[in-house]
Amino acid sequence: MYLSTKMKAPDWLSLVGYFWCRMEILGSGTRDLIQIIKMHANDPLSAIPELMSERERAALADLPDQITIYRGCGPRNKRSASWTLSRAIAARFPFTRAI
Repeated sequence: MYLSTKMKAPDWLSLVGYFWCRMEILGSGTRDLIQIIKMHANDPLSAIPELMSERERAALADLPDQITIYRGCGPRNKRSASWTLSRAIAARFPFTRAI
Protein backbone atom coordinates (compact mmCIF):
# COMPACT_ATOMS: atom_id res chain seq x y z
CA MET A 1 0.00 0.00 0.00
CA TYR A 2 2.90 2.38 0.68
CA LEU A 3 3.81 2.63 -3.00
CA SER A 4 0.21 3.49 -3.87
CA THR A 5 0.69 6.87 -2.19
CA LYS A 6 3.86 7.56 -4.20
CA MET A 7 2.60 6.61 -7.68
CA LYS A 8 -0.10 7.73 -10.07
CA ALA A 9 -3.17 5.48 -9.84
CA PRO A 10 -2.89 3.94 -13.35
CA ASP A 11 0.79 3.08 -12.78
CA TRP A 12 0.07 1.60 -9.34
CA LEU A 13 -2.81 -0.49 -10.67
CA SER A 14 -0.66 -1.73 -13.54
CA LEU A 15 1.99 -2.84 -11.02
CA VAL A 16 -0.64 -4.56 -8.84
CA GLY A 17 -2.02 -6.39 -11.90
CA TYR A 18 1.44 -7.51 -12.96
CA PHE A 19 2.28 -9.07 -9.59
CA TRP A 20 -1.24 -10.40 -8.91
CA CYS A 21 -0.91 -12.86 -11.80
CA ARG A 22 2.46 -14.06 -10.57
CA MET A 23 1.57 -14.76 -6.94
CA GLU A 24 0.47 -18.16 -5.70
CA ILE A 25 -0.72 -16.93 -2.31
CA LEU A 26 -1.64 -13.35 -1.49
CA GLY A 27 -1.80 -13.91 2.27
CA SER A 28 -2.09 -10.74 4.32
CA GLY A 29 -2.07 -8.61 1.15
CA THR A 30 -5.54 -9.78 0.18
CA ARG A 31 -7.30 -7.14 2.27
CA ASP A 32 -5.16 -4.37 0.81
CA LEU A 33 -5.85 -5.55 -2.73
CA ILE A 34 -9.59 -5.66 -2.07
CA GLN A 35 -9.43 -2.08 -0.76
CA ILE A 36 -7.58 -0.98 -3.89
CA ILE A 37 -10.15 -2.63 -6.13
CA LYS A 38 -13.02 -1.00 -4.23
CA MET A 39 -11.34 2.41 -4.48
CA HIS A 40 -10.88 2.20 -8.24
CA ALA A 41 -13.94 0.33 -9.47
CA ASN A 42 -17.25 2.08 -10.05
CA ASP A 43 -18.88 -1.34 -10.07
CA PRO A 44 -17.13 -3.97 -7.92
CA LEU A 45 -17.99 -6.62 -10.50
CA SER A 46 -16.51 -4.68 -13.40
CA ALA A 47 -12.98 -5.03 -14.71
CA ILE A 48 -10.38 -2.42 -13.86
CA PRO A 49 -8.53 -1.99 -17.16
CA GLU A 50 -5.35 -0.68 -15.52
CA LEU A 51 -4.91 -4.01 -13.70
CA MET A 52 -4.58 -5.78 -17.05
CA SER A 53 -2.04 -5.77 -19.83
CA GLU A 54 -3.21 -4.97 -23.36
CA ARG A 55 -3.11 -8.69 -24.15
CA GLU A 56 -5.30 -9.45 -21.10
CA ARG A 57 -7.77 -6.69 -22.03
CA ALA A 58 -8.03 -8.14 -25.54
CA ALA A 59 -8.61 -11.64 -24.12
CA LEU A 60 -11.34 -10.27 -21.83
CA ALA A 61 -13.02 -8.52 -24.75
CA ASP A 62 -12.99 -11.80 -26.70
CA LEU A 63 -14.75 -13.80 -23.96
CA PRO A 64 -18.39 -14.72 -24.49
CA ASP A 65 -21.04 -13.08 -22.29
CA GLN A 66 -21.20 -16.14 -20.06
CA ILE A 67 -18.25 -18.31 -18.99
CA THR A 68 -17.54 -21.04 -16.46
CA ILE A 69 -14.79 -20.35 -13.94
CA TYR A 70 -13.30 -22.67 -11.33
CA ARG A 71 -11.81 -22.23 -7.87
CA GLY A 72 -9.71 -24.84 -6.18
CA CYS A 73 -9.25 -24.32 -2.48
CA GLY A 74 -8.29 -26.12 0.67
CA PRO A 75 -9.04 -25.41 4.33
CA ARG A 76 -6.43 -22.63 4.53
CA ASN A 77 -7.51 -20.63 1.48
CA LYS A 78 -11.30 -20.88 1.41
CA ARG A 79 -11.61 -17.11 1.19
CA SER A 80 -8.94 -16.49 -1.44
CA ALA A 81 -9.64 -14.40 -4.49
CA SER A 82 -8.27 -16.41 -7.41
CA TRP A 83 -10.11 -18.25 -10.16
CA THR A 84 -9.17 -20.06 -13.35
CA LEU A 85 -10.79 -21.06 -16.63
CA SER A 86 -9.12 -24.47 -16.26
CA ARG A 87 -10.92 -27.16 -14.26
CA ALA A 88 -7.68 -29.18 -14.16
CA ILE A 89 -5.75 -26.32 -12.52
CA ALA A 90 -8.52 -25.75 -9.97
CA ALA A 91 -8.66 -29.46 -9.12
CA ARG A 92 -4.90 -29.56 -8.55
CA PHE A 93 -4.60 -26.37 -6.51
CA PRO A 94 -5.69 -27.65 -3.05
CA PHE A 95 -2.91 -30.21 -3.17
CA THR A 96 -0.01 -27.90 -4.01
CA ARG A 97 2.67 -27.21 -1.42
CA ALA A 98 1.86 -23.47 -1.51
CA ILE A 99 -1.24 -23.97 0.62
